[in-house]
Amino acid sequence: MVKIKKIHHLIRYFVPFGILVFFGYQGGWVPSLFLFLAGPVLYLAYGLRRVIVENIIQIPYREGINDFVFLLPMCIGYSILTGFLFKQLLNERGFTRNVSLIALASFLIFIHYAAWQHLLEYFELPEFSI
Repeated sequence: MVKIKKIHHLIRYFVPFGILVFFGYQGGWVPSLFLFLAGPVLYLAYGLRRVIVENIIQIPYREGINDFVFLLPMCIGYSILTGFLFKQLLNERGFTRNVSLIALASFLIFIHYAAWQHLLEYFELPEFSI
């Protein structure tokens, strides 16, 4: 069972990070960096919208609906889940902790890098655009 203290920690640190990723991507602050951070979340939000539109209800295509109904909650949820996983692994001891942290970090970097590469091609952006 997750303790209230852990939930408070997640809300304090990782919700603002999710909001920062969302507004950084939307604002185009550093396009390449925020596309790297938001890449998997963009795929998740697009997939969720597609499933809902095809199977449940018709939602009109508007940028505001896509951004604030799908992308923002997914950014926040993804950052909370990632933070929770790292927090749980930091509570482990010994060799298992180190191997698990390295494995999770490597997996997340791979996912973000692959999504970033595909989205750079899709949006026709150079690799390091500031």
